[in-house]
Amino acid sequence: MVNIMDMLQILIILSVFLPLLSGVFVGVFSLSDRSIGQLSVFSLGGSFLCALMGCFLFAMQPEKVIDLAGYQWIDLEGFSCNFGLWIDGLSLSMLLMVSFVSFLIHIYSVPYMQDEIGFGRFFSLISLFTFAMYYLVMTNNLVGLFFGWEGVSLFSYFLIGFYYYKDSASQANLKAFLINRFGDLGFCLGTCLLIYLLGDVQYYLLLSKFSLLSGQVVSFGAFSIDAPMLVGLLFFIGVMSKSAQMPLHIWLPDSMEGPTPVSALIHAATMVTSGVYLLCRFYGMVDQSLEVQNFIAFIGASGALWLGLLALCEYDIKRIIAYSTLSQLGYMVVAVGVGAYQVAMFHLIIHAFFKSLLFMAAGSVILALHHEQDIRKMGGLWEFMPVTALCFFIGALALSGMPPFAGFYSKDLILSAVAYQSSKFVLGHYIYGACLLGFLVTPLYIFRLFWTVFFNKSRHGKSVIYESKFSIIFVLCVLALMSCFSGFFGLDFFVGDLNAVFYHFDSSSLSVQNMSSYLIHIVDEGLFSHALGSLGLYLSLFGVISSWFLFVKYRFFVAKWSSYWSLCFYVLVNKYGFDWVNDRIIVPLFIWISHGFDVYGERLLIDDTFEHRVACNINRASFKLSRIQTGLLNRYFVVMVVFLIVIIGINFFIVGY
Repeated sequence: MVNIMDMLQILIILSVFLPLLSGVFVGVFSLSDRSIGQLSVFSLGGSFLCALMGCFLFAMQPEKVIDLAGYQWIDLEGFSCNFGLWIDGLSLSMLLMVSFVSFLIHIYSVPYMQDEIGFGRFFSLISLFTFAMYYLVMTNNLVGLFFGWEGVSLFSYFLIGFYYYKDSASQANLKAFLINRFGDLGFCLGTCLLIYLLGDVQYYLLLSKFSLLSGQVVSFGAFSIDAPMLVGLLFFIGVMSKSAQMPLHIWLPDSMEGPTPVSALIHAATMVTSGVYLLCRFYGMVDQSLEVQNFIAFIGASGALWLGLLALCEYDIKRIIAYSTLSQLGYMVVAVGVGAYQVAMFHLIIHAFFKSLLFMAAGSVILALHHEQDIRKMGGLWEFMPVTALCFFIGALALSGMPPFAGFYSKDLILSAVAYQSSKFVLGHYIYGACLLGFLVTPLYIFRLFWTVFFNKSRHGKSVIYESKFSIIFVLCVLALMSCFSGFFGLDFFVGDLNAVFYHFDSSSLSVQNMSSYLIHIVDEGLFSHALGSLGLYLSLFGVISSWFLFVKYRFFVAKWSSYWSLCFYVLVNKYGFDWVNDRIIVPLFIWISHGFDVYGERLLIDDTFEHRVACNINRASFKLSRIQTGLLNRYFVVMVVFLIVIIGINFFIVGY
């Protein structure tokens, strides 16, 4: 008879590997589009159901950490690596969220991609991408984490460049791939250094040894650096590229060249959140260095404000939402920096719902307007697409942190955590101020998009526009419900009485313990009453009202005074010059260096010196010596006799008769 533990393990294995089987099967065998869609949707639906039942069984178990061993890769004295699955509240919450959102995106993708070339290729790649994300969050060792980390990069490269015949798509996926390779260099170095310092890759040994890093130093000749700080910074470089933090964020807006379902999956629920998951998984390492925490909080707060401002001068509907993703990732990262790990995960989970809702609602608009993405060519769509408009409105309210929608719960807690810790950081006032101003900027850009697309005067020039198909509307409605209620129902699991069911971030650090106690106190006292006493809620409300006045009621006012903001507009349109630095400085510098290696290294040193002079002379000498090998035995005999006589003569001359 199968017990609960065995059933739990079987369900988790099925949940993780069903997308792999589906992706391989669809990619290898030639099937009809109908069969491809059904197989992909059913496999992801089965994966989600297995994950859901697995979470229920896990909650019933007294054991809150299960190491499911699998393939033995290497076993040496003092070191081993066993590929398997790591089952705890943190990994299961990610598995449940990713499987649920991926299942809905697969349903959405069937009608959205039905007229596209490469229907089977798309579903094969998106299923394999989902599996890579599954394995990233469920693996039980650092090596498996590396494979999942690189897997999502590889399949995102194919998905972003799905329209490979478009130059913009080819450039976008290459840009994403190269920037992620730079960040992955830091991640790989940090991984190797961590294995060297602690001697293990398995989580059950590794996670308990982070305290041993304290006091260790890494020496480079006469120079030495604190080990926790070096490892933490190397890991965070990887996070900066994967989770698109300044200044390695520049790949994410360009990745909107991929299909809308790809944008919803990569930029809402999976790839870009993997960096935040990594920091929360290894929170014991982050907690060892105050310098790393300062740096993480500074980068996160900067992204939350300054990257959100870029959306105010963007006209592509998907890129506006992409800049919103950059801003919200900044809030997750700053929560990690101040030690509010459970709130970072809380915002990560619920952000996936309302951000994927916004992306897919935008995709519904794009379909209705025959793939038009410029918001200046839209307007008045509420009349034709009321369900899409209402769902987008709910997603915008959730993103803006308006109660009682989902984003309110996590964003208010993040702001409270930053305020609580701001005095302990070097740039604490800047970090808090940037996070606070982000509450004003977020509703400004997202409601600018909403009013322009759904309410302002129609400029699309199309007389008949239809609401999207039922399957698309169904997905939007489900995500709208999650955007309304997921924050309320999930609050106790992350910051409340049910926190032990999710994952308890335990640490010997007094600051982490104090942060947890402070957040629990806020929830116990009432989050709504706490929000009424803080500035965040009022700034969000002011942002919503201001957006209506600026972009609906008094649009002429913005146009009239735009000349006075020309410098700011120029800076924002040029994205703070990051692309200019890359295009005009970094890329030419690499081209100049590679040209120097080509001219002086390969041509002069290798070709002219080693090959033409050394190698050619050796070749000539060997050719002449090879003429001795004639293959005639009588000549060999004569040569042997002559040399024998010479040797005897030399011996007589030296030794004497």
